[in-house]
Amino acid sequence: MSGLTENIIIGIDLAGIETNPTGWAMWKNKVISTCHLHENKQILDRSLTLKPTLIAIDAPSACRPKVL
Repeated sequence: MSGLTENIIIGIDLAGIETNPTGWAMWKNKVISTCHLHENKQILDRSLTLKPTLIAIDAPSACRPKVL
């Protein structure tokens, strides 16, 4: 595998508010690791230091539905 770049994929399920845990997952070398993170700094530090190939983010909608 020398000469090939390693693909790292990060998945983030953002909490609606920072006091709720955010789900975080990483796929690397056919192994998936998961955890809960609580602060924005933790999310950024853990995700960006790995230099991932892809980051997928699921975020709550900021729009509230209109009540009829």
